[in-house]
Amino acid sequence: EGLAQRLMDAANKSFKLGNFDHAKAYASAILTKFEGTKVEPEAEALLDAIEAKLDEESNKKAAQRRRNEAAMEANEEKVAAQKIDAYLQPVEKLIAEANKDNTRGLKAKSVSKSKGPLEAAAKKFEHAIKKADEALAKGAPDTQTAESMKALRAEAVAGGVQAYLNLANSMSARGSYQEGVAYCNQALALDPNNAEAKSTRQVISSTGGGWGRRGRR
Repeated sequence: EGLAQRLMDAANKSFKLGNFDHAKAYASAILTKFEGTKVEPEAEALLDAIEAKLDEESNKKAAQRRRNEAAMEANEEKVAAQKIDAYLQPVEKLIAEANKDNTRGLKAKSVSKSKGPLEAAAKKFEHAIKKADEALAKGAPDTQTAESMKALRAEAVAGGVQAYLNLANSMSARGSYQEGVAYCNQALALDPNNAEAKSTRQVISSTGGGWGRRGRR
């Protein structure tokens, strides 16, 4: 009984200190070697408490591991998003600036004041197309981002064509037919099959007495 009690005391002390392996070893020894003693129920209860504590610690570790994994995934997603932004933003920024210039040119109160902003818009759209081509040649972070860049390129082409057509119409309106045809040709350089650009060039050519035919040579 005395030895069993000393083992029980050691088991309880180890349990309080968090040395669950030692506590389990002491309690198991009591049940193995001192079966039937008065400390046996206490040893059994301690073993149950040890198992509960071990389960609790295991659950805590598992929860912490899940939190760490979630944090790593979130960080990976953040890094991936930053890469995508860095890939797309230069072209997006150029298109946004070009659209502002185009709008400012269309709102100008005179043809002379509209020319500068419209030309700036057209050049920025062209720069956006070049940037998009460079990015696509370099390779996108993923397939979806590549498709987004292709869409941005198509938007820049459409914007550039429209900016040049705005210039063509503006120049034609003040009688500068040669310039009007030249701008139509620049629009067609961006989109050779653009029906509006072809039609506008034809109209300016007819109105200006042959500038379109010379522009096509």
